[in-house]
Amino acid sequence: FQIGQRSEGLLAYVDMIEYEMLEFIKQRSVFSYGDYAYIHPERKDGGGFWLPRVDYPWSDGRCFYMRSFNREMSRNNGQLKIKTLVPNDIAYRSISNSIISHDFFTSDPVESWGKETLLENTRADEITGKSPMHYIAIRSNIHMERVLSML
Repeated sequence: FQIGQRSEGLLAYVDMIEYEMLEFIKQRSVFSYGDYAYIHPERKDGGGFWLPRVDYPWSDGRCFYMRSFNREMSRNNGQLKIKTLVPNDIAYRSISNSIISHDFFTSDPVESWGKETLLENTRADEITGKSPMHYIAIRSNIHMERVLSML
C-alpha cells in the first residue's frame, strides 16, 4: 500500500504474513518456526539498474519501504538511455533520514545492527553502503532481531 510521495522518495508498505505465522506456530507445541530471513533464496543474474530502496519490517505485520526514483529513462533511436539524477549514496542517505523520522522507527523497542546502520547513514560522512545487497542485509537483520524478540 502506498502511503505517500515525498521529495526523498515513495513510502509504502506490504503486509508480512511471517509474523502472523510466528504467532500461530508459537501457540502450538507440535510446530517449529523456520525462517529464511525474508530473503529470496536464489540469486538472480541480471543487468540494468536498481532504484535505491530501504525496507523496515515492523512488528504490526507490515514492512515499510521507501525507494528513490533517482533515474530518468528515455529512448533515443530505440536505445534505452538511463540518466542518474541523484547519486545512490545521496539517495540512500535521504531515504535513511526519512525512515528514522517515522513513528515505526522511533517507537521501535527492538535494537539491531540494521537499525543502528540506518542511523549511521544519517550521521557519518559516508553512508554505510551503496548497493542493494547492503540494504537487504539491513532488512534481514531487523527482521531476524524482531523474530527473536517475538520468541
